[in-house]
Amino acid sequence: MKKMVIFSLLVIFAATSIIYVTSCKKVKDLTTVDVTYDLPKISFQYVPATFKSTDVVLYQGMIQFNLDSILNHYGMTSGIIENIAFSNFSLTITAPPEANFDWLTSATALVSANETFEPATVVATATNPGAGSKTIIMTTNNQNIANYLHVAQFYIRVTAATTGNVPYQWINMYILGTLQMTISPI
Repeated sequence: MKKMVIFSLLVIFAATSIIYVTSCKKVKDLTTVDVTYDLPKISFQYVPATFKSTDVVLYQGMIQFNLDSILNHYGMTSGIIENIAFSNFSLTITAPPEANFDWLTSATALVSANETFEPATVVATATNPGAGSKTIIMTTNNQNIANYLHVAQFYIRVTAATTGNVPYQWINMYILGTLQMTISPI
């Protein structure tokens, strides 16, 4: 008789645990939010080196975003970013008016948690932008960069392979980027 009571209690406990775990997962799935976040336009000026080089850094800097604002927008007081990746990345020339990307053979965008870029992850690439192009829409690779986030900031670097000398003394450009992230409440 005692064995039957213990067995019944174990079955009830196991069934309750399964129902609880299953319902928690369903609640988590229902409250998980996929968010698209457009980074602010990053404007910069590239001044080509006077020596002939085929690999150059076009831009390097820190990107910050306000995770609390994103969470509040979706009605969450706290949350965890489970996945964050670039879904869009482009580079555009604004000046001088005659400037284009004919001097560029490829470009690469890298992300890191630190300004030394050790380690770094490639998040977007472009090759042969096309004759006369003023904008390069880079191909993103859906690489999860959540491990590079440090208090809602990370570093980005855009490098390029050139055809040799860049035919301009300076080039004004800007970067546009869109992040796709999955946020779950804690």
